[in-house]
Amino acid sequence: MRIDVTQDRVEATIFGQSKKNFVISLEIGPAETHVPLPGDRGRYRVQTLRRCESPAGAATEDLGWSIYRVPADGLAIKDRSTA
Repeated sequence: MRIDVTQDRVEATIFGQSKKNFVISLEIGPAETHVPLPGDRGRYRVQTLRRCESPAGAATEDLGWSIYRVPADGLAIKDRSTA
C-alpha cells in the first residue's frame, strides 16, 4: 500500500498479486459549515462519494456525510454552502 498526501488531497494505492479491470475512486466534497450544538465551537461536514469504473460501465455510491468539530486551534473552514 502507498499513500500520497498533498495539501488538499490524499491518494491511496493498494498493490496486489493480480491486476483488476476496474478502478475505484473516492470524491470528498468541499467542507460546509454545520449547525453547532449548544456549547460547541462549531462543526463542519463533508460528503463522500465512491465511484467504480469498469469495462461494463460506471457506478457512483453516496457514502454519506461526515461531521467534524472545529479544532481548538480555530481552524477556519470556508463556508461553501452559500457560494
